[in-house]
Amino acid sequence: MNKTLLIIEDNPDNYYLMKFLLEKNDFQIIGADNGLDGIEMAKNKDISAILLDIQLPEMDGYEVARRIRKLPELNQIPIIAVTSYAMVGDKEQAI
Repeated sequence: MNKTLLIIEDNPDNYYLMKFLLEKNDFQIIGADNGLDGIEMAKNKDISAILLDIQLPEMDGYEVARRIRKLPELNQIPIIAVTSYAMVGDKEQAI
């Protein structure tokens, strides 16, 4: 089973925390700090899931997810939305 995860997160503290916890559970982590780099990494790396921050610079996580879902080679990879600023309606929009 591939245990490589892509974390797309611009906050270094949040990235470090997720990476630390996941590596403790035997996951391999690759990361990007913006949506465009994250999409490119998703296309070029063998990953099993994406942890995607919703509040990203230049392109928000919703747009990143839309672009990933349009790519046939990536449209089945699970995307897990991550945010520290949950607002009313965010859960529904992420789903």
